[in-house]
Amino acid sequence: MMFGAPTSVDWSIIGDRKELDILGSHLSPYCFPYVIENIANGTLKTNGVILNTFKLEEWEKAFDHATGKYGDLKVAFIP
Repeated sequence: MMFGAPTSVDWSIIGDRKELDILGSHLSPYCFPYVIENIANGTLKTNGVILNTFKLEEWEKAFDHATGKYGDLKVAFIP
């Protein structure tokens, strides 16, 4: 189950000659350690997904970039 409660979409907002794209992604909670480890060691390529990486002490700058106003799709923290 992806959501904790039933979800719905109001299709009436589409109307004639309009289109609605619903995008999203989901990983099972057990995938996170594998993904984190393999992004960190370079095995899992993130070209085009993570545009910028930040040190933990740069968290404010990272959060600012995560808003998307600089074109970032995702940001990541590095050790």
